[in-house]
Amino acid sequence: MPLCLKHFAPIALTLVLLTAVWALVPLPVVKVGAAEFHARSKAAIEGLATTVIPPAPFRGVWVATRKEMDARSLSLLQPNCELTLHYANKQNDQQAYLSVVQVGDARTMAGHAPVNCYPGTGWTIDKTEYRQFKIKDVELKPAVYFMHRNSGGSTSRWVVYDLFIFPDGRDGTTLEEIDRVAQDYRKMKYGIAHVQLVTWDPLMTNKERDEIFSILVGSESCLQMVRVLRTGIPHEQ
Repeated sequence: MPLCLKHFAPIALTLVLLTAVWALVPLPVVKVGAAEFHARSKAAIEGLATTVIPPAPFRGVWVATRKEMDARSLSLLQPNCELTLHYANKQNDQQAYLSVVQVGDARTMAGHAPVNCYPGTGWTIDKTEYRQFKIKDVELKPAVYFMHRNSGGSTSRWVVYDLFIFPDGRDGTTLEEIDRVAQDYRKMKYGIAHVQLVTWDPLMTNKERDEIFSILVGSESCLQMVRVLRTGIPHEQ
């Protein structure tokens, strides 16, 4: 015989109350495998080659020296690992910075996003473009920021290829994408990596900049680093 709906009322009320209580309980931050992932990431970043020999038809050899991150950035980011390499090609006099920062907590990365970081240090972003590269098995879609800064009566101009690498296999270029990870209790403690390639020669063409990106970020050690940085989240999460 069918039961009257009133018989279910106490059960329904209990379920509603339990749901309300569960909503107030903070969800635990997932850290399973995070320490191991950070160790793999640090090894991959520190393994970036300081000598890059590009394939034909590109010319010359790119040789790098390390540049230290400033104390303020270190304090703000508290990185798991950071590396900035100043590459130079003596054959054609081209130069570029390759910078990689991986933070242990995704919430600290928002301040390092170009739309926050560069204007905060006096740079004006004049325009933003987007590129797409397919290098071996790795696809990369960096944003490209064209910017300038006036100082001491002179103007500096930079072009920055910029990309965030997330531990769930995705890449991104926006603050919204950073927030997606930073606000997710399942992902925040796996961190975020930030890759930037910077050139500053005003006579350099976009084609030359794209080639430098494909050479330096497309080096085997850098591609391997990208593969590692994309594989932090265990599949069951």
